[in-house]
Amino acid sequence: MIWRLSPRSAFYLLNVYNLFFWFSRELARPTISIALTDRIDSAALVGALLSVQSFLPLLLAIPLSSVGDRYGHDRVMHAGSWLTVISAVSFLAAGQDQLTELTYIALLSIGQILSGISWMIVWVAIQALGSEGASGSGGAGARRAVGQLVLIMSAGSLVGPLVSGQLIERLDMRSVWIVYAALAVLQYAISRVLLTYWNARRRAERVSGDAAAAGLGADAAEAAHA
Repeated sequence: MIWRLSPRSAFYLLNVYNLFFWFSRELARPTISIALTDRIDSAALVGALLSVQSFLPLLLAIPLSSVGDRYGHDRVMHAGSWLTVISAVSFLAAGQDQLTELTYIALLSIGQILSGISWMIVWVAIQALGSEGASGSGGAGARRAVGQLVLIMSAGSLVGPLVSGQLIERLDMRSVWIVYAALAVLQYAISRVLLTYWNARRRAERVSGDAAAAGLGADAAEAAHA
């Protein structure tokens, strides 16, 4: 059952999520560039529109820097998964025929912005959850966990552009957005499982803490009566 996942199984799931997360990001990145150059002749305008993905996250970097500590990194990751799903809807809508140029650019820009915010908050959350999950092994275990996550990140970043180019060349651009949407749904599903796992883990820790506190209180009362 979900709440009986072992810490090792939860970490494996986190790695799968991490792979899908970076695969989808790097799948979309070159596709957005190609999509914009297909409809816009100005290289300067294309460059400006591509920078949109980083602009809003740059403004939100400081306000959102502590959101994981405040609400829980698992909740932040789940919220980021929602943003990825919404960005997929925007990209799929941009793939429709007979859109005006303004609508096309707006949909791609919305997808970019949401994807950029998701990237900013989720990657921090993934590393924090990996470290927390390995905290029982000490500092060396946490470092190994983060190192493994970075390795998976690199693999996803490598595969994404390769798959994007093959899909566009052999099928069409819309096929990329379909794959992106499928990956977004998988990320949402995995983050939901991990959210349930971490909620159950927090409840178990609270119960254990309350029981320990009650035991100390009983011992103190017995000592007072002795």
